Amino acid sequence: MPTRPHKLLALAMLLAALAFAGWPSTQPATAPAPQPRPQEASAAPEVPEDVWAMDALGFRMRIPEGWTPIERGSRHYLQRDPCSALSGNFCAIWLPNLFGMTLDGLLEENRAELGVNPDLELDSIEITRAAGREALRVAYHGRPRGTVEDVRFLAIVFLDRGRQIVVSACARESDWPAIETIVEASLASLGPAPRR
Repeated sequence: MPTRPHKLLALAMLLAALAFAGWPSTQPATAPAPQPRPQEASAAPEVPEDVWAMDALGFRMRIPEGWTPIERGSRHYLQRDPCSALSGNFCAIWLPNLFGMTLDGLLEENRAELGVNPDLELDSIEITRAAGREALRVAYHGRPRGTVEDVRFLAIVFLDRGRQIVVSACARESDWPAIETIVEASLASLGPAPRR
């Protein structure tokens, strides 16, 4: 049976987390130079510097101290060390919800997909609350095919205007203990973006 696009959530999170710098990164990434803000009056309040404002994706999250926001095309990252993406990173992406899947449907399909993946092992999957709404929380680990390092993933997925919004954290298995509390605190800070 062909795999439908929504069945690829776990793979999409993995690829998005790794696409930033390859596997593993050999080229240091650089943060974009800060752009001056226009001096126009705005009805929107100023966003604090320690907030990752992903308003187009429907959420905001506290940036861990010392982590660097980086954008590559439509992909958004927070990196613990821009020269080593797998030392710890967050990634924010959206996927179309072409088949109108509910969170329950996504939970069951991802449980089934990760259950038969020989490279990744599901640690937990549940429906919870994040960014002011119900969300899917998925944790898994393993050594993705074609790679040489064990990695750990934790993702929050919520539905917004026909899209699956995925906020994932990823790190080498050996780096995960150093960032686990930071990842949990950041994900706990997820809040809804102001509606326009």
